[in-house]
Amino acid sequence: LSSAKELIDRALELNPNLANAWANSGWINVWLGNPATAVEQLNHARRLDPLTIMSFSPMAHACYFLDQYDQALDQAQRLLRLNPNNHAALRIAAASAAFAGHADLAAQLAARLQSIDPAFNISRLTEYLGPYQAPELRKYAEGLRLAGLPEV
Repeated sequence: LSSAKELIDRALELNPNLANAWANSGWINVWLGNPATAVEQLNHARRLDPLTIMSFSPMAHACYFLDQYDQALDQAQRLLRLNPNNHAALRIAAASAAFAGHADLAAQLAARLQSIDPAFNISRLTEYLGPYQAPELRKYAEGLRLAGLPEV
């Protein structure tokens, strides 16, 4: 992650108008446990390219880790409207809905996730995710548990 951050920072020095670099920097900051910085970077990416969909998933994750569950759910649902079977969007939408108190929706999203990937379970979560820090990984797993996904 540190090398990726250095490379993205360098790319942004060379071209501060590169929306994809801002979006990728947002992902890196989500993974580093800096969701507030990620939100700033992802908003900047959207200002540069309002039509980009690259920012929906990392924005959903950043909002989730900032305890902004309804906003996280909204971002994930935007991506799901474009790609109903997007694994990352289904995961974060289910976890966000669960923490936001939308139990029925969380269960529906978890069921949809299981229908497109029957092998997915919480014990395999790290195989699907980016390099999250331990606290974020635990919170992600807890949201999926609340949504009703199986442990194994």
